[in-house]
Amino acid sequence: VLETKANIQLNYIPKQKEQVRELLSYCKPNTQKHIHQTVYGKSLREFMALTANCDALIGNEGRAINMAKALGIPTFAIFSPWISLEAWASYQNNLNVSVHLKNYKPEIYINKNIKELKPESQMLYQEFKSEFFNNKLKEFLKNLD
Repeated sequence: VLETKANIQLNYIPKQKEQVRELLSYCKPNTQKHIHQTVYGKSLREFMALTANCDALIGNEGRAINMAKALGIPTFAIFSPWISLEAWASYQNNLNVSVHLKNYKPEIYINKNIKELKPESQMLYQEFKSEFFNNKLKEFLKNLD
């Protein structure tokens, strides 16, 4: 927020409200002012309508990212460490960017398949530091201007 002056809308379902509160507690007060936590789509149609009015979607790779791509909204996707980047990282360009632990620690993936990686997901998430892709995210946001 300090660099972009962005307004932030969260995508969550009502039963995740407590997790959202915890997440927000880690944000600086100035950042919290820019987060519109009460605005969220209660259905797929509402989510799509809200997303169509966004400048970008930043989040974990999955349905929301794919819907934003279908709407022509720029995306920054963070892949789960056990998901195959090669199979799912489609439409990569300046407007659709993704990051994966494999980009930063490829040695973890040598001679491992998804069945071996999935049970290690908690450990893999601990390895996936935001410092790895901060610059890539900043570049993505800069390209939106």
